[in-house]
Amino acid sequence: MKIFSFVARFLCFLLTWCCCTGVGAQTCSYPVIVSTTIIPPVTENLNQMILTGKVRSTFRQNPSCNLLSAPTIYASARIERISGSPFTIRRVGGMYTVPNAVPPTGIVSFSNAALLDAIGNNNPNLIAVSGIARSSVLDANNNIVLPEGTYRFCITAYADFPQASNAYVPASDSVSGCTVFVVPPANPPNGVVINTRFAPPANPNIFQAIMRGSVIPTVTYNNANPGRTSEVKLFGKIEALSPNPFVIETRPDYNAQQLLNLQANVPVQLSAGQVTDAFANFNPADLKTTGISLDQLRDKNNNLVLPEGVYRICFYAQYWKDGLAGLASNINLGCATFNICYKAGAPQFTQPVSNFTLSNAVPSIRVTSPVIFTWTPPVATCGINMSTITYDFEIREMFVSQTVTDAINNPPVFLKTGLRSSTFLLDTMLNKQVLQRGKMYVIRVKVNSPVDGPVIIDNGGYSRVQAFRYGDAEVINETPGTRVDP
Repeated sequence: MKIFSFVARFLCFLLTWCCCTGVGAQTCSYPVIVSTTIIPPVTENLNQMILTGKVRSTFRQNPSCNLLSAPTIYASARIERISGSPFTIRRVGGMYTVPNAVPPTGIVSFSNAALLDAIGNNNPNLIAVSGIARSSVLDANNNIVLPEGTYRFCITAYADFPQASNAYVPASDSVSGCTVFVVPPANPPNGVVINTRFAPPANPNIFQAIMRGSVIPTVTYNNANPGRTSEVKLFGKIEALSPNPFVIETRPDYNAQQLLNLQANVPVQLSAGQVTDAFANFNPADLKTTGISLDQLRDKNNNLVLPEGVYRICFYAQYWKDGLAGLASNINLGCATFNICYKAGAPQFTQPVSNFTLSNAVPSIRVTSPVIFTWTPPVATCGINMSTITYDFEIREMFVSQTVTDAINNPPVFLKTGLRSSTFLLDTMLNKQVLQRGKMYVIRVKVNSPVDGPVIIDNGGYSRVQAFRYGDAEVINETPGTRVDP
């Protein structure tokens, strides 16, 4: 009898709402019409979407109804997953806190507070979940967090039923206030893009090259939603392309590197420490090699030193969610190419070779001013930063009984250091005593390069020692007991 009494009171309550005039009673089943839209891009956090204005819902009086009194209504939400494994989240338990008055004309928007009330106001007692574990859709703060999929989101208007405590009756149908939206994957394949630059010159000691800032990767998490974030771990790989191919890479199951927190569409340039971290700090136990062993690359100080050749250094990312969760970037991209060459040919004289006359064992050069000395710069296959190079040029006298290797130990008759050019003009008019007609001399030039530079120049940077005679000896008439050396 109590049930019949309640139903009777409910029907009387509906009749006090509206009186149908010339229209069938079925037309005025509900006095309120609700419309809902969701503005992309969509995030998985429904509470956040409401607070940022992406969920918009309006209500208005049903024009088919003549309301004797405008009801006070409350918004109540239902979320249904319609792709993938279905589940439902809905508002239960009454206890609505944000009343809304239905105007006689016009359209009114539910406030953000009313929409948060519609999804339970983070009160777990007001949120019913079916078809999925509550922990899968409610975070620690009881925000509704939706996994990827297609959803139907419905707002239904409920009116206070005054004849019963905390009882509410539907004031709108359960269909018109619905909209469909899609939550994209939180970690889409290739959602992370890595661009890598290599700033020359390349140091064969790859750890030093990284710590000096030569390796510059930039990581970007591409996502249409600017509020989306992702956590990844980075992995490094070095490939020798020629002349002898080999690979050094971080083990794909290694996971002790630091997490990289990425915000959508915000590029992050890695520090030197993060780059070495991607290579497991070059711990041999965490590296994998193909075509070579790490011991073959170690120098006497136990540093990893790359042999001369053409290389590619690459980085890729894996998503992290309580463990490695799949590739986040294309494993074949994120690369930069560089050359390693740390041996260069020593300089060699080209002039005054062209002025030599080969009538004697030691070639002679013509007496002229200035005397032009020219030599080749150090030559390497990958080039050298010539702005860091200087030369020391020296001339020493060679006596008749000496070889060129003996003469190089004689005191210099002329020394010029810190030359920037590979050509030197000796003004014999200004330096009258440097070169004397008929005497023999040796010349040598030394390349000075930065002590910590990546390129090692042959022979310690010294050219081959070269001898010459400066003109012919002056003719002196012989007298008995005297002799002129040729």
